[in-house]
Amino acid sequence: NQWGCFPGFPANGGPGTIGFQLQYNCTELVELCGFSFDVFSEGDAQGLHGPTSLFVNVFANGNQVWQSESLALTPGYSNQIHWDISNPDGNELNLDGLSFTGSDFSWLTLTQGDTLSFEIVASGANSSSAGLHLDNVNVLACVPEPSSALLLMAAGMIVFVRFRRSRLAVG
Repeated sequence: NQWGCFPGFPANGGPGTIGFQLQYNCTELVELCGFSFDVFSEGDAQGLHGPTSLFVNVFANGNQVWQSESLALTPGYSNQIHWDISNPDGNELNLDGLSFTGSDFSWLTLTQGDTLSFEIVASGANSSSAGLHLDNVNVLACVPEPSSALLLMAAGMIVFVRFRRSRLAVG
């Protein structure tokens, strides 16, 4: 829970990039659902400011698989951003981005050794000393919703009871 500051964005408003990479080392399969982070663009009373827009690229094992829509940032204000990448459809500003793999979402299921790279591309700064601050970066795995899990458990119990009754009737 500590802000990390990334200065050095081009003062001419051009794009700059912040990136990080994660390697999945567990033996269990995991389904990726999204990611979130807090972002703050610096600004001062003289009008000097950091980036005013950003978007995020996601790469799976070196291939670009997803890109967010571009979001406007107001320097001097903190923003919480959450992207749901488990259902990309290309609509603007609904925070589920655009898939580069069409309807193939197999990259969302991570297996041991898979690498995910996240690239935050920000632009619009008019000062290279005013930075972009990031905090609370989270990569989120899907968890079955409780109602679905309960439904599966109830169905399993019904099958078990029927199987047991049929065995008792035969024996």
